[in-house]
Amino acid sequence: MSEPLKLKGGAELTELVMAMPRGKHLRNMNISGKPNMGMILDLGAELAGVTPEEIDELVAADAMEVVTLLSPFLAKDDGTKPSASSPTASTSPQTPSGT
Repeated sequence: MSEPLKLKGGAELTELVMAMPRGKHLRNMNISGKPNMGMILDLGAELAGVTPEEIDELVAADAMEVVTLLSPFLAKDDGTKPSASSPTASTSPQTPSGT
């Protein structure tokens, strides 16, 4: 993080650690269209165990990093393959076994 995040109790975070998003985190999100930044930051707050008000205090560069990290989990593509930015995308060619 560019600068420590001050929490309500007076503590400071110098690193924001987020859990891996699960289906339960996405269940109540309205992602029928393109998710907006507020929705993504709210998800980031939930995954990091901080409040939305606390994550709102991130400097812009750090807030954009949270959005960048979580966007691949929310982005839609044509449904036939993972997007290139998806953490599960494979770029190595697959070879048939036994050849």
